[in-house]
Amino acid sequence: MKTLFLAFFIAASAFASLSARESPLERFKMAGDTYAKNDFEAAKTLYESLLAENRVNAELLYNLGNTYFRLGRPGKALVYFERASRLAPNDSDIRQNISFLRQTIREPEEPFGSVVINLLSGVMPLNTLLLITSVLFFITSLTFALFMLKKKRAALYGAIGATSLLILSGGLLAVKIEHEILSRWAIVISGPAEVRNGPGALNSVGFSLSEGRKVQILSKNNEWFAISLNTEGFKGWLEKKYLEEI
Repeated sequence: MKTLFLAFFIAASAFASLSARESPLERFKMAGDTYAKNDFEAAKTLYESLLAENRVNAELLYNLGNTYFRLGRPGKALVYFERASRLAPNDSDIRQNISFLRQTIREPEEPFGSVVINLLSGVMPLNTLLLITSVLFFITSLTFALFMLKKKRAALYGAIGATSLLILSGGLLAVKIEHEILSRWAIVISGPAEVRNGPGALNSVGFSLSEGRKVQILSKNNEWFAISLNTEGFKGWLEKKYLEEI
């Protein structure tokens, strides 16, 4: 019996050692293969092992979102699709999956103004927009300096054009910073989740949310979050275990 146990231990250790030597790319491909074979739990484990090593990219987050969807967990799927969208805002597959899931959970449509702002600010990632705004600021300063020195009309037109682009880029940057950095957003990852009128289980229930609903976090009190639904304007308190921040 001891011999059998020792043999099993040696074999398991050898397998673990072999897995540890696999490169991140090999594990990523292995996760894709297990997903294709409908072994979604194994695929999830492999994808999450890559995330644990901070190997974060839009494709990995997108694939993990698909995996959670196939596991019947739309809330977790939306968390990863939303995170992927921040890294690759122009990816049509990511946008389509987010739209499909929101329709599936019957989330109310956002006001038209919010939709327009989100579309404009979602044209490019935050870092890219920050770089473009910085370059435009430099160009604007340079063209104004040239105009002051040379007093030429071409320099003036260049300064006006650069200023216009800088205002547009700066406005989009401000919206994106407010949405992605200053504001905190979360997804309901299990439901129905009872939203209460105060931070604690003894408070009365105001309304409930289904899994997958997106909420804005306003504040925190121990294990409770004050949340807001921007689409309906409702506010309340939700226990932390029901939420995962984007």
